[in-house]
Amino acid sequence: MSIASTNPADPPKKLLEIGILTDEDRDDPHWGAAGADYRLWRTKEAISQAEKMLTSEASALSAHEARATSLIGWLSAEMLATAAAVAAHPCQTRLFCALGVILPGLICGWNLSRVFFEKKWSVAGIHPSWLLRDYPEACELTMLEEIAKHYVQEIDRNEKILAATFRFLRMGWLSFLAIPLVAIVWLALIGLLTISFAPV
Repeated sequence: MSIASTNPADPPKKLLEIGILTDEDRDDPHWGAAGADYRLWRTKEAISQAEKMLTSEASALSAHEARATSLIGWLSAEMLATAAAVAAHPCQTRLFCALGVILPGLICGWNLSRVFFEKKWSVAGIHPSWLLRDYPEACELTMLEEIAKHYVQEIDRNEKILAATFRFLRMGWLSFLAIPLVAIVWLALIGLLTISFAPV
């Protein structure tokens, strides 16, 4: 049995090949867990894979935060240099010129700060109090299945958080790259206005 795309427009491509267990092979130990034992094995394997995914998501989030931290450092240097230039020779013209750096810098800083906003992030593991509750007719299998289902929900929520975090990081990066371009256009505009309204 193969699991492949159900879209007829897609080229035929096998994603996963699953062998079918026959009755004569059921007692062969090389097939691993089967029958009643398979459900328990499947649940344990699902938990194991879910914990790996949660760990991978945590690594991705840390990478996003590290990139945002690095960009904030570069942005702070630009903002301090701009403030120092204005403070050295305070005048209305320099202040207007500085806006070409300050405005995109503020947009960049806002987006980068969103990367660090409080998140309802999920990690691998279950709180011990959840396991210590008394459940009617509970057993190892049913408890593990509930943990696996919980992990599936947490993985999906983390994926949404990661997507939003990457979106803010990307907007911050684009805003940072736009600072020099906006500053040049802004300075050119101010120069043209100054020439246009200069007394003859």
